[in-house]
Amino acid sequence: MYKVDIYEDGGPRSTIFNYLSNDNLLKSGTLEKAVDAIDEFKFDMIHHNLYIGSLKTLIEIQNLKNNEIVFRGRILLPSNQMSEDGLYDSDYTAEGAMAYLHDSYPSYATYTDYTPRQYLSALLLKHNAAVEPYKQLKLGNVTFTKKAETSSDPSYDTTRYAYTTPEKSTMDHIRDDGVNRWGGEIYARYESDGTYIDWLDETTVVKTTPFRIGRNIKSIKKTIDPLEVITRLIPLGSAETNQYNQQARITIDSVNGGKSYIDIPALIKLYGIQTGTEVFDDKDSPELVLQAGQAKVAEIKKQVANVQIDVNVLDLSTIDLEPDEIQRGNKHRCYVDELGINGEVLRIVATTEDIMNPQNKSIRIGERPLTSAEVQAQQAAEKSRLMERRLTSTTNDIKKEVNYHQEVITGKVRGVLTVTDANGYQPIKNGVTQFNLAVWRYHPQFKVAGVNQPEDSVFFDTQNTEPSVFDAYQIVPQQSYLKIILSCYIDTPGATGIVEVINFRGAETKFYQSATITSVGSGNQQQVTLTVDLQQITSERLDFYLRFNSATPGATIYAREMFVGTTNTNL
Repeated sequence: MYKVDIYEDGGPRSTIFNYLSNDNLLKSGTLEKAVDAIDEFKFDMIHHNLYIGSLKTLIEIQNLKNNEIVFRGRILLPSNQMSEDGLYDSDYTAEGAMAYLHDSYPSYATYTDYTPRQYLSALLLKHNAAVEPYKQLKLGNVTFTKKAETSSDPSYDTTRYAYTTPEKSTMDHIRDDGVNRWGGEIYARYESDGTYIDWLDETTVVKTTPFRIGRNIKSIKKTIDPLEVITRLIPLGSAETNQYNQQARITIDSVNGGKSYIDIPALIKLYGIQTGTEVFDDKDSPELVLQAGQAKVAEIKKQVANVQIDVNVLDLSTIDLEPDEIQRGNKHRCYVDELGINGEVLRIVATTEDIMNPQNKSIRIGERPLTSAEVQAQQAAEKSRLMERRLTSTTNDIKKEVNYHQEVITGKVRGVLTVTDANGYQPIKNGVTQFNLAVWRYHPQFKVAGVNQPEDSVFFDTQNTEPSVFDAYQIVPQQSYLKIILSCYIDTPGATGIVEVINFRGAETKFYQSATITSVGSGNQQQVTLTVDLQQITSERLDFYLRFNSATPGATIYAREMFVGTTNTNL
């Protein structure tokens, strides 16, 4: 899908990667894009004879599927290294063409009654006059909605004026004196005739492709991050000289019942007492300081934490299974019941794409501010889900463990005490406690008629389009990684299925991994390995499901377990 060229300004191009070629110098490459940020491309190359100079060698990435240029920029400092096996390779970081705006510093100037478009145009003219031709940038689309301004000086209208100074780069002027003042977002757009700088609004269109577990979500992590929490605010006014000739700021004791602080009870309940100060140099009386402090408290209540979601996804548009490419700035609906996300519209603020496997993308959902009420509501919902899961899990655990031991006693299920393999794996099978792994199965496996497999190799099958559990385990982890190897296929050409492993115990989902099944027929089975890092999981007992579903209505997915166990290596 991608082609990567490197070149010197005005010189011939060398292709270091083309997805249609088997003779490539590129070992790996990740393209990182974020909202209102400079694009970045990180890549490794095998040992080569190409000359790559810092800041002088240019690079361009083209999507051959739609004939679009997705990156253009310059290579920064290279790093050459030799591994323990004696192989040489090199890794590089390239920054997008918008970084050229850091190479110019405009002179002192004042612009009166300039629109944002005129101001950006003036900055680009000065930039282009100061740099080499390949660093010159073009004025693109300026279509954002300008936010309202108020004058910072009552004696004259400061909103009429914009300035430049050689103390800041052109890029800093655009961000500090343009975006921060008027709003919008800045992007680089790569065209065949040059690089354009666009100044746009945040998109309001919600894409039709949803994010769902079992469809295009491989793994997901939701983090609620408290900001620099202040639950008790001490407001301070302008400084005065006291009787001891010391500078002391005005406090609110005299007008606040003898207290120099303002408590925020809702936040104290969440985080305890966390004291902070705020200085108001323009407030010269206790009454004014108290008013300013109360206004600050109202602001704090509006944003006490950020929610951030990191997702590893399959971009199914690369194989034409979805209409929308997963891109920075897009908005999608997301469905992850286990994390309390039920159709919420989320915006992608950053993407990391493996250009050698473009269907694999990591995305970051925008940091959304949470009020104290929202934090409390989320905590209450989490506690409710925790109690529900504990009750359900406890009941099911008792039933399943009793049934399991009955089956072991009656001989319906084999009791097997396994030994460690030569490769260090500890397999998990139906049976008694082994290697401190207390193991139980969700239900006995069954054979699928017409599929010729060894005696102990049995398939599960389903046509359900929602994830269905076909096995479950409970273990006490003693090694670093959980490894699950499955053999799968789908019965209908062009159809797809999903297999996944998901943790289900506790207040939150600790891990989730999945794979897409496209191989058709029992004679063309697809081997899938799902690996889970257990090193950050501290639970003494860990429960997990194996689930699968057909992503195509009417099609049947088949799956059998070849290996379920733990290991100290993730290879």
